[in-house]
Amino acid sequence: MKKSHLQYRLLKPFYNKEAKKMCNDFKNYITKGDKVLDLGCGSGIVANKIKSTFKVQVKGIDIIDMREVDIPFEIYDGKDLSFIKDNEFDVVLISYVLHHTGDLENILSQAKRIAKKHIIIYEDLNEGFFGKFYCLLHGKLYDWVFLKNNIPARFLSEKEWKELFKELNLDLIHSKEKKYKLSFVKRKAFILEKRVCSSAG
Repeated sequence: MKKSHLQYRLLKPFYNKEAKKMCNDFKNYITKGDKVLDLGCGSGIVANKIKSTFKVQVKGIDIIDMREVDIPFEIYDGKDLSFIKDNEFDVVLISYVLHHTGDLENILSQAKRIAKKHIIIYEDLNEGFFGKFYCLLHGKLYDWVFLKNNIPARFLSEKEWKELFKELNLDLIHSKEKKYKLSFVKRKAFILEKRVCSSAG
C-alpha cells in the first residue's frame, strides 16, 4: 500500500460508519462465501467491511492505489476489464465511481459480464438546481485533485440510470435513497441482476 491519503485519514470515521450502513443496504444480496469485486475501491474501507460482515472474499481494483486497509488489490487503466473472467465474481460493487469513468456504459457492460449474481451501484443524481451544481463542482474538483486527468465527470438522473439499465438488459431489483444531513444532492443505491432471456421454442 502507498502512503495514507489525507482525505481518507481525515474522514476515516465517516467512511467506517458509511461502510457499515452500506452493508445493511445490501445484506440480502451478498451471502457467505461469495466473491465480491469493489470496482474503484478507493480506500478499501468498504470492501474490508464487506469481508468482515459477510465472511466473503473481496478484491479491489482502481486506477491508483489509495488503500487505507490491506485488501487484495490490482491497478487497472479505468477502461479495460478483460483481465477478469466472465462470472468471476458473484457481486460487483461500484460505489460513487461510474460518473468518473468517462464511459460509464462500457464499464457497466463489463461489470455485467463479470458479475454472476448482482451489481450494486451507488451514485449522486444529477437532479434539481443544487444537485446539478454539486455534481458539476464535485466532478471538476475530484478529477483535478485526485485523478489528474481531462476526463469530464458525467452524472445521470435517476430516469437516465433506469433507461441505461434497461438498454443493458439489467433488471433493477432494489433501490434505496441515501439521505445525509445538510446534503442537497440526491443519492441512490441501485441493485441489479442480469435479465434472464428465455430461449424461443
